[in-house]
Amino acid sequence: ADVDVDLIDLAHHHLLPYPRSENDDFLKSLVSRFNAAAGWVLATPIYNFGISGTMRDSLHYALDSDLPRYTPFVVLAAAGGPRSYIAANDLALSLIYEVFGIQVGPPVVAIKDAVIAKTNTIDDDIRGRMERALAQLVRVVRS
Repeated sequence: ADVDVDLIDLAHHHLLPYPRSENDDFLKSLVSRFNAAAGWVLATPIYNFGISGTMRDSLHYALDSDLPRYTPFVVLAAAGGPRSYIAANDLALSLIYEVFGIQVGPPVVAIKDAVIAKTNTIDDDIRGRMERALAQLVRVVRS
């Protein structure tokens, strides 16, 4: 879609212990990068009906102010079953109500059957829903 992407892969960043000093240069860099984005794609696994602890903790750092963001976002999640959709929706609602985020479409949740183990790929339905959600996010950000 010819957009600049700044990927913050939390699997490669060690935010522990929590809470971390707000004066930590590494943490300030991550928070600055996150808040500089024109739109957010939040992708998280769902564990026991909740988003990952790493995602939750990073959002506590990144969104720790009373300033409304009005930032458009998409939620992508991977879960073991369809009831885990509640956790993805909870993340979206928290962003809407806490920081005035602008949700673009419903969360896209891939349950375990959506991954094709032999090829380690995502089935066409989930891939299509993800592509449509991301394309819509790009349209919203550009408007």
